Amino acid sequence: MKRMLMLSVAASLACGGAGRDSEARIAVVERGEVSDRVLLTGSLEAIASNDLMAPATPVFRLNIQFLADDGSEVKKGDKVVEFDNSQLSTNLAEKEQAVLTAANDLAKQNAQSRVTLADKRFDVLSKRVALDKAKLDAAIPADTLARRTYQEYQLALTKAESAHEQARADLATQEKTAALDRQIKELAYQKAERDYLSSLEAMKKLVLVAPQDGIVVIPDIPWEGRKLQVGDDVWPGRPVAKFPDLRAMKVMAVLSDVDDGRVAIAAEVGCRLDAFPDRVFKGKVKSISPVANEVGKSELRRQFDVEIVVDDSDAEIMRPGMSVLVEVAGPNKKDVLLVPRAAIVSRDGSTLVELDGGKKVGVDLGVCGPMACEVHSGIAEGDRVVVGGEG
Repeated sequence: MKRMLMLSVAASLACGGAGRDSEARIAVVERGEVSDRVLLTGSLEAIASNDLMAPATPVFRLNIQFLADDGSEVKKGDKVVEFDNSQLSTNLAEKEQAVLTAANDLAKQNAQSRVTLADKRFDVLSKRVALDKAKLDAAIPADTLARRTYQEYQLALTKAESAHEQARADLATQEKTAALDRQIKELAYQKAERDYLSSLEAMKKLVLVAPQDGIVVIPDIPWEGRKLQVGDDVWPGRPVAKFPDLRAMKVMAVLSDVDDGRVAIAAEVGCRLDAFPDRVFKGKVKSISPVANEVGKSELRRQFDVEIVVDDSDAEIMRPGMSVLVEVAGPNKKDVLLVPRAAIVSRDGSTLVELDGGKKVGVDLGVCGPMACEVHSGIAEGDRVVVGGEG
């Protein structure tokens, strides 16, 4: 382990410090090594995940009736989420009845069209027979018939031809009308069938199953400070369950606004899981939010969101939501003058230390570590300072 700071401490009475706080002790200012270390707290998240979304259905608000436990392990195809289907069940029954009604209307229309067309075809046939007879009569030579009879046969032929043409026109019109009526009824049936199948498909969508083997992570409701649960209403497109890829993890940590500037993007960090404090996972800072966010509505504290990518993720022990302590290593300085942090006193905007004789002097500090700070000026190597006094 690198040598950070060597302190020579003596009892205050032995140094002629009678009357000084009994808790105070004396340290000798020496040279050593110091690192600026920042500690952050956060939690694990998967970099990528396969999310289950609330489906788009005719019912806009979906009520959760079943939800797998957060962190539970499931197999591919296992039920993870189920939504209330009561409203869709009612709609499905109505649409099924609409299909039956449309099918019945189509059948009636087809039957009626067949009867009407049969009548029209028979009328055409009858008119054709009458026309053929009229043609035979009209073909009799005029010199073999009385003039009046001949003229009546010719007039009858004209009427028969007109009647036959009208019957054919009526048949053609009826065929077009029947085809149009049939098309209208078929479209109505097809629409009813589509609506029914759509509702049936929507019913199936109300049960979400696991797309893969893995653990289930239930999303948070940030504004309520809790996770989704049975009884909650959700809207289409909202994630209701996540299947994280545990092979690549990140830490979402927070940096207090008072430490702004002490953590930089690409800085190397060490991550310790609260559940496994003996293991250190290396990582790098990927991003820092540009704006500090409020910690709470009633608090003045603000913090930056820091995203840290873990280099050596361990899928066996790492789980989303685990608490993580992150150590960000700052500048490391060697052979610099060091003073114990406990000897430093801030007063009226000045940074002071108390010498062994009781004199207080101002100091200019550099990098600070957990135990000591670099001193640029104000005291010299070998000076004796009071540690833990009243200042």
